[in-house]
Amino acid sequence: PRQRQEQELALSRRVASPVPFAVGLENPVGANNCFLNVVLQSLWHLPGLRQPLETLAHHCTSPELCALCALKNLFIQYHFTQYSHIPPHELRVVVSRVFSSMQRFQLDQMDDAAELLDHLLRRLHTELSGAGPEEHFTP
Repeated sequence: PRQRQEQELALSRRVASPVPFAVGLENPVGANNCFLNVVLQSLWHLPGLRQPLETLAHHCTSPELCALCALKNLFIQYHFTQYSHIPPHELRVVVSRVFSSMQRFQLDQMDDAAELLDHLLRRLHTELSGAGPEEHFTP
């Protein structure tokens, strides 16, 4: 059922959004992305975060562990997409990898939006301060 829903979402994604910046995030059955999506949509609506992030020159050696890279990519998709909704999968995978030692925010698992926001902001701060994604993250 989930694979079928993901295929249907991919097809329906081709429908243009009638309102600029009114782009949704996908949450296929069983993906449990709702806690992630609420955080991402909240961050998207903060121009003071979104605008500098979109133009940030960030050079990363480990993009598979870089929340900053994944968030920047998602915001670029949000900004330029012609679709009514986009998948947050890249960021979901990065978040699950980064916090795997804590057993938090894992793929297909439900979690808490407020806790994700706290951990994600700390992670972004760590990455922006130059520690980089290679550093072991401790909350």
